[in-house]
Amino acid sequence: MANAAADGRVEFRFDAGHHRRYADVDYDDISIKLIHGPIKGIVVKDAGVAGCWGGGNELVVTSHTFSQNHEQVVPLADDEPVTLIGDGKAVLNLKTALPKYPTTAVLDAEQASEVALLGRNIRFEADTDVPHKGGYLNVLRTFNVTQKIRGVDFNRFGHLDQGNRYPIHFDRLDKVPDGKIEYNLIRQSNMRCVILNGLEGVTVEGNVAYNNKGICFGTFAGREQVTITNNLAIRTRQNLDSWRTASFYIRDPRVIFKGNVAAGSDRKGIYFQPEWRTSVNYHNMPAHKRNWNPRDTALGAFENNVAHSCAEWGLVLSTYHPLGNEPSTQVFSTYRGFRNVNNAHMDVRGVALDDWYLADGRHRNLDLQWSTDIHINDMKIVAYSPTFRKQVKEQTHIWHTCKDVNEKQRLDRLIGFEVFHKRGWKDWSGYDKTTAGVVMKGVTFEGFEDTGCAASNPFYAERHREQPHFDAFLAIESMTSSTEEAVLNLCTFESLEVQDVVITDADSSMGPILTGKAEGSFSGPSSIVSDYDYMKGFAGGECTSNAGKCLAYCENTCLQFVSWEVTPYGTEDVLLVVEDVNSGKSISVPGNFEVSKNNDGTPNVYYNTFLYDMRKFSAALPAGEYTAQFVKDGQPYWPTHAYDRFERKPPCMGDGSVTVTLERPDPTLEECTELVKNGDVELGNYTHWVHVNGGVEAMEGEGVDGSYAMLNKRSHRHHGIGFYVDTRCTKLMEGHEYRITAQVRLQDANGAAVSCDPDSLDENNMCPTMWLQTKKYRQDANTIDVWNMANVAMSVRPWNMVGYTLIEGTFVVKDTIAQADSVFLWVTRGGSKHIVVDNTSIKLHYRGDVSPPAADAMPLAMMAPIPKAECPKEFLMNKGFELGTTEYWRNRGYGGKGKLEIVPGGADGTGHALKMTNVGHYYNGPLQWIDSTCLEEGAEYEVSARFKLTNMATGEPHYCDTSVWRNGNINQCPVMTLSIWTDTSSGAYHLAKTVDAGNADNWATISKIVVGNANMHNSWQAFLYLEFIPVGIDITVDDVSFARYEKDCSNVVRDGDFEDGASGSWGSVLSAPPIAIDGGYGSAGKAICLGKCGINSSGRTSRDSHIYQNLDKDCILPNVEYVITAKVKLLDQDTQQPVGCNPNMINGAEACPFADIATDANGEWRGRVVGAVVGADDDSWYMLSGVFMFYDWDLPGNTLQLRFYRAPALVDMVVDDISISLRDSSFLA
Repeated sequence: MANAAADGRVEFRFDAGHHRRYADVDYDDISIKLIHGPIKGIVVKDAGVAGCWGGGNELVVTSHTFSQNHEQVVPLADDEPVTLIGDGKAVLNLKTALPKYPTTAVLDAEQASEVALLGRNIRFEADTDVPHKGGYLNVLRTFNVTQKIRGVDFNRFGHLDQGNRYPIHFDRLDKVPDGKIEYNLIRQSNMRCVILNGLEGVTVEGNVAYNNKGICFGTFAGREQVTITNNLAIRTRQNLDSWRTASFYIRDPRVIFKGNVAAGSDRKGIYFQPEWRTSVNYHNMPAHKRNWNPRDTALGAFENNVAHSCAEWGLVLSTYHPLGNEPSTQVFSTYRGFRNVNNAHMDVRGVALDDWYLADGRHRNLDLQWSTDIHINDMKIVAYSPTFRKQVKEQTHIWHTCKDVNEKQRLDRLIGFEVFHKRGWKDWSGYDKTTAGVVMKGVTFEGFEDTGCAASNPFYAERHREQPHFDAFLAIESMTSSTEEAVLNLCTFESLEVQDVVITDADSSMGPILTGKAEGSFSGPSSIVSDYDYMKGFAGGECTSNAGKCLAYCENTCLQFVSWEVTPYGTEDVLLVVEDVNSGKSISVPGNFEVSKNNDGTPNVYYNTFLYDMRKFSAALPAGEYTAQFVKDGQPYWPTHAYDRFERKPPCMGDGSVTVTLERPDPTLEECTELVKNGDVELGNYTHWVHVNGGVEAMEGEGVDGSYAMLNKRSHRHHGIGFYVDTRCTKLMEGHEYRITAQVRLQDANGAAVSCDPDSLDENNMCPTMWLQTKKYRQDANTIDVWNMANVAMSVRPWNMVGYTLIEGTFVVKDTIAQADSVFLWVTRGGSKHIVVDNTSIKLHYRGDVSPPAADAMPLAMMAPIPKAECPKEFLMNKGFELGTTEYWRNRGYGGKGKLEIVPGGADGTGHALKMTNVGHYYNGPLQWIDSTCLEEGAEYEVSARFKLTNMATGEPHYCDTSVWRNGNINQCPVMTLSIWTDTSSGAYHLAKTVDAGNADNWATISKIVVGNANMHNSWQAFLYLEFIPVGIDITVDDVSFARYEKDCSNVVRDGDFEDGASGSWGSVLSAPPIAIDGGYGSAGKAICLGKCGINSSGRTSRDSHIYQNLDKDCILPNVEYVITAKVKLLDQDTQQPVGCNPNMINGAEACPFADIATDANGEWRGRVVGAVVGADDDSWYMLSGVFMFYDWDLPGNTLQLRFYRAPALVDMVVDDISISLRDSSFLA
């Protein structure tokens, strides 16, 4: 280096740099050459500075190096500061010479330094008494008022690291007609420069900002329709804004952003990051303006902007994805980025980059990290420009990327553009499910030769190897390069074991360079691929290998990726064999999976067993028809599940398409009977298990029987541990039911047992449950359908603090599960406690009297689902609680209320019953899932249950009123309800009400025979439950049944003797519902009563009040004789004493009731008498009988009813032993 001595001599001193302490340096052939003399003037293309730029004012010349701090400040000459030289030009005469020679427009018009005046006629300068606490100018809430600030020097304004204290701040002004912030100077600000927050109509133009802290020019709320144009920001310094520090910060894409220059920043030059929603509310703002997503909004304008000398990024485009807008209309045009550490970074989609110039990026010129659906047109990328080479050679303060004076900052490569080859995270986030990729047209690479770097590569793979598969679709057209060095090179991908790269060369523009053939040798598209046989096997022309660039150039080839993702374990040695149906040619594709390793080289179990870590098999295929199958050790193999993904179809494929049929080997019934592999951890490791955070660990000696168990160290309630099941089986077993069981326990981080509440639905307090999740890729919409079934298995009661507790549940394989690409089940919830799991099973489940098929090893045909052999008569399991547990039963804990427990003593005084306490809402009640696929339209089902009620506070018996239900009344009676879900709707059907409220000696009864409807038949999920239990009343339940009703056509009447206490088959008109009462015919059993019946508050007030039953027409034969018989008794409704009637009278107070048959023919009822009282019997009972026929016109009607009719008003009518049977039973045959 040189120093001027006092006597005018120049002394040169040679420095060995960082190695001087131990370096032995020899010097030879020393030469000293004058590069340039003193720089006393600057020529500018603006004669208008004359008369405006006065003598003694300071000028700033922006940095021409990588450094953000290499700007130069010098004063203008006192006398004649500006000299006009014609042709619209002027010379700025300097008082002192520039110490360093900048980049001039003559030397390089693309990279010329900027010159600005550091002075204005109006100056606001803050005191220096309080450090970092300058003045600030806020314009706040002046709605629809014009605001103009012009030609002012703001010096040392702003409060350091304090919001809303900026040199110029326009805050929530809504509309500002013709607002202007122009030609101002902001320098040495303590906090930002010009900040706009929630407004429209302002223009920010021609301002200069120098040596300021934090974001300089910024829009913040995401609702700023403003114009920012021709502003210059020099040396922006970092402060509280930290990583957001930028010379320009844009949060609303509608901003008109043109002609701005970021010349040196500690972080970013231009940061374009739209808000995800508007962040403030404005005065009288309509709702459609308050809540919208700027990230989806069309671009205002981005043109002719420049960033250079920034320490992090020149330009960052982030989180912008204008949905529904074509990339060609969202154009970021004519950007120049040079001599930044990184010239441009993209995290956007659906945009075009037109006419860009990127040069001399110290690390990267263009980083396309997460971007997709990007169109790049007419871009020039220069690795090492001639201007920069000259300046590095001649100016010691300018260093080269790979020859940094600081060894720690030296890099070994220059990068043209860099891609993140793996975009799999978007598969789960709702963004693109397969990348739309990048299309590059008219891109030119220069300056990649003789860079002095170990690696100079136009095309580079970012060193983030989530999975070694290339899914970043890339197509090129009309690509040119200055030398062979500046062409695509796949060796960086090879170093990351990414060995399936495909780049579509739409017009074979790279063919001559990569193959050495003449330019006229190519026509149509070609493909640049990784140099492996499985990548070249289906090429349409010759493939030329280029080992030095780790690629092959395949002529006349257009390829589309089809990928399958599978579980990584058990698939290490699996190949995907793809065969062309027409030619018979085949390729064998290996799987891709990155095995994460610990520092000692051993596999990292946590990362390798994460739920979303998959092994991917990716086949690059031209248009055609193919078959594919997984093969292991030469035999067909199935890896539990496989997601198929058709990645982007390249434009060169035109109307052609790729069709692949994935062949699955047939499973055996044994394989589909039990779906869980390693469920009892018998392998002693975590094979087949994955985790949703928390990891997996096989613990020896901790299992139920002292063997192994699986541990999940959770830190959040959503974490868990689970497994995928074989999708061949779920496809074949559509409509079949499986039962889940697992033994679980909870513990803290120290291994101590932890409790939970089996009845709670609060995810922090509830016991562990199991969830089911399916995923289905839809190629037509390029989306993944995710479907969750929560709490498919839950804990039984009580929770066992000593050992393990059973969680169990059932599910029916509905079409969503059967058609899914993957079916995943996992144990989760239970707060954030650690979960230990053992003996996990998912088995085919057969209810009641249905027997499972023999578990033979015969293959199951893959053509269609296996039909159910039969359905059970009884739908409910553990209906009498004979298991002594709450298995199969859940708490419909509406409002977080209700607790279930097993208690001794059922309805008959023996066994067990189920008790629900803490009823806090009448929707609370016990429930059980049933196999809804066995419900049939038109079929009859018998619904029944026995229960008793007790007061929760006193423990005393409680009796409900059968005439009261569903009104929140303390006397309401429980009801049995069926809830169902179809693909289009859901619904609840109140199947059976309480027909007998019980007494001190007998439990109450719910009973009815119901008919299945179309919605029940079409449902994919259903559960039966009790509801309308009075709040504050406990219920004990036993003998719950939902069973197919078996017809007995020997008696057309159902529930005719009432001996089981059931009256649910009977209805009433003009009276409370009929009930079963004690004291049937012969003083034994029960009979049905209509009226007060000693219980109801109101009775029969009219002779038309009657009971009826809808008869089953399937049991009826027309035109043959039937006999009807019944016993009838009349009671005074107040005294409940017998009342006589006269069989010879049909009207009046002494008339006896009669039986009739009534038909509803499309709303018109027709009835006729079929039975009458023929005489008195013992104990005031009357015999009712008759002989009649059902006629042809009885049967086509909507409803056929038997009615007991016309008893006198104000009396109760009691009926028993009702029968309608054939007079000649031989007709039953």
